[in-house]
Amino acid sequence: MHEILCTRCGAVGPDAAGNCARCGSSQVLAADAPHARKFIEERDARNRGAASGSASIRTQATGKVLGRALGRLFRK
Repeated sequence: MHEILCTRCGAVGPDAAGNCARCGSSQVLAADAPHARKFIEERDARNRGAASGSASIRTQATGKVLGRALGRLFRK
């Protein structure tokens, strides 16, 4: 069975009449093609870069709240 890689949603799966089975996009590559491997490597590099970057906004906000609470607790 021929598998495809969707460049829109990143799904790898069976060919559904030239479209992605998950999102229906026609922006697909053969999963074993060199272009597909390059696409996956670039996507993974972007994801690693985002994951190793600064903390998320929610994490920063939680740290501020906890820091203020501990500051008030130890000031007295």
